[in-house]
Amino acid sequence: MEATESRALEALNKLIKYNRDVNHNLYVDRDLLDITIKINELVVDNSRMREQLRKLDE
Repeated sequence: MEATESRALEALNKLIKYNRDVNHNLYVDRDLLDITIKINELVVDNSRMREQLRKLDE
């Protein structure tokens, strides 16, 4: 995984921790968690596609 993607995941994980520590509203917490999970899935998909492109270029 590239450094930018790694930093994005780290920032998202910090956001989740902050949200859990500060916000006790379960609906907002759940929405943020759903969005974060989707972003993480997109980052992982992006990494896989980049790896496939690298293999094709070789």
